[in-house]
Amino acid sequence: MFFRCLISAAILAAMSVACRADAAPFRVCVEPDNLPFSDARGNGFENKIAALVAQDLGRPLVLVPIAQRGPGFFRQTLGAGRCDALFAMPEGADDVLVTAPYYESGWVFVTRAERHLDIADFDDPKLSALKIGIPVVGEGADTPPVMALGGRGVISKLHRYSISGDPGEPPAGRMVRDLMIGRIDLAVIWGPAAGYFVAQEGKALTVTMTPRADGGIAFRAAIGIAVAERNAALRDALDGALKRGRAQIKAILAAYHVPVEE
Repeated sequence: MFFRCLISAAILAAMSVACRADAAPFRVCVEPDNLPFSDARGNGFENKIAALVAQDLGRPLVLVPIAQRGPGFFRQTLGAGRCDALFAMPEGADDVLVTAPYYESGWVFVTRAERHLDIADFDDPKLSALKIGIPVVGEGADTPPVMALGGRGVISKLHRYSISGDPGEPPAGRMVRDLMIGRIDLAVIWGPAAGYFVAQEGKALTVTMTPRADGGIAFRAAIGIAVAERNAALRDALDGALKRGRAQIKAILAAYHVPVEE
């Protein structure tokens, strides 16, 4: 009986391996050139987390490179069945189902350490005299720092960095570079992008979290994985994978210097 049980267990294990090998791929649409988040070669912390999740699901990971440009992105990706999931999706996004968040982060002020500017909020009177780098969408509702600074009339010295940008040159990287050479005095950057590029400059730059909110403008976001509205079963499976992989995800975020809210 003991040996029969061993044989049965071996057969079940072999069947499990075969099922996992034949499992449908887990297709994730990714920005093809947007480090530290992702690229088409599997680099970036979102891709590393996607690989961890795919392994937990027992499905091979397939990255589908597609740049996020203009309206209709959900329709062209999840809606059209080009991929099963989109990472880096804010909790509560419309027209999709979003998992429980796997991290929460926010916008940050970045300055040169030697300047000792100590900017901690958008009401600091020093802002009106500074050259400030901010990321912009370019049309429609713009980024939180644009709205916060514009609402205070601090616009004459803004240096705008398009989020669409040039391939291979993310706006956060350009802002950090311009801070280092003195083209701007302050940058307001989405934290996960800032941490990666600031870390490359050693201790030359100082990072300070913005307030959580400014009036009706939120400066924090909880980030999850989006799936199509018709795919609640996958959303639930991803929730389980994220929960089981919490420690590994935390380590991946730390390796990329992502500032997170605990």
